[in-house]
Amino acid sequence: PLEYDYVHDFSDGLAIVNKGGKYNGYAIIGGKYGYIDKKGKVVIPFMYDSACDFNGGYAQVNKGAYYDSICTGGTMGGKWGIVDKTGKTIIPIKYDEIGEFNEDGLVSVGIGDDYLNHYDFIYGLVDKTGKEVVPVEYNELGYTADGKIYVYVGDVCCDNPSGKYGIMDKTGKVVLPVENDIEYDSLETILGRMSDGEYDYYEYYEGLAVVENTASMVSSTKKARSSSH
Repeated sequence: PLEYDYVHDFSDGLAIVNKGGKYNGYAIIGGKYGYIDKKGKVVIPFMYDSACDFNGGYAQVNKGAYYDSICTGGTMGGKWGIVDKTGKTIIPIKYDEIGEFNEDGLVSVGIGDDYLNHYDFIYGLVDKTGKEVVPVEYNELGYTADGKIYVYVGDVCCDNPSGKYGIMDKTGKVVLPVENDIEYDSLETILGRMSDGEYDYYEYYEGLAVVENTASMVSSTKKARSSSH
């Protein structure tokens, strides 16, 4: 039946639908989102102000958005969380930015007000129980080539930003504390983990690396060997 103002493509067996909204050629203004199955049955009721496709059994949803681009990066306002295909809330709807679960069952979340540049955003990682495995307190985080997590605290808005880096494992256990004061640009891209016998270290862009002594942890930098990456 023609009862919806917007119907998205099916993904993971469910489709996003909107009631009461108006499409202006770029985004949908107003209305509420829910999900239907391929029989047209409403599986998740109309209670969200923005919604994303299901992927792997989970979808990001928003409450409070005033401008929605159907999860293409232009949604404004509101808070984000994650639900499963029954509509159960997996990640509380309280974050200003949220990604998708990775293969480790972790999702990146962010809190901040600067939606355009994200200069004031802080980030963390949350698991499927809603636990913040990595606290939401870092200006940047990402994965090393060997699967550990690097975190950064410092400026991200300046011509020559600098701050402190650290490394954690996937459980949030600190491998290297956040006390390595290294230029931001020198650590922007992680290329891999290497070893020279005395040190195991993480090689970064421009040859600088945070290193750890194999016998006892140290916090320092050393020139890494040249890499073909």
